[in-house]
Amino acid sequence: MPDAEYDVVMVGAGTKTLNVGLYLAKYGGMQCAMFERHDEAGGCMAGEEHAVPGFINPRHAYGCAGDYWEPIVRDFPEEAKEFDLANPQPATCPNGIIFEEDHKCVVTYNIAVDPTQEKTAAKIARFSQKDADTWFRLANSGGQKGLLALKKMMLNPPPASPFEPNPLMALYFDPEMEMDPGWVGCSRTFP
Repeated sequence: MPDAEYDVVMVGAGTKTLNVGLYLAKYGGMQCAMFERHDEAGGCMAGEEHAVPGFINPRHAYGCAGDYWEPIVRDFPEEAKEFDLANPQPATCPNGIIFEEDHKCVVTYNIAVDPTQEKTAAKIARFSQKDADTWFRLANSGGQKGLLALKKMMLNPPPASPFEPNPLMALYFDPEMEMDPGWVGCSRTFP
């Protein structure tokens, strides 16, 4: 192997590197070598038993939304079959918050499990009915807008101008969303 030649050498074969390597090979005609320390490529698409026996966690990832592997499913069907990406099993409650002061927690339900987000709103209502109502309203009026904006942001180059908000940030300024732009924590300012 020391005498092998490649156009591109990648250290790590996580979710994003795997995507880039597949595109470089298929559309760029490049010879790509990926070196991964784990026994499988794919990063958060591959899981392993973690600290608590019986729980499978993604490797080095807080979360791995379908947006990460959607391009692979669309453009590389054979590789998608290898990772069984066509039918991913969504986590029932992918996100949660534990409050330090009293150790109570709130979880959000996956949209596949709770399409209207009623279950999530009920969990939030234990702490604040106003926040639960806001969550429910945004999930049902802006949920699809938000998903489309997120995909547009993740699967396209960034805006050319530093003063042009990316699609997700623009959503905060959409009057139909009725959101306070002050909620946005970002390092850029917009005119």
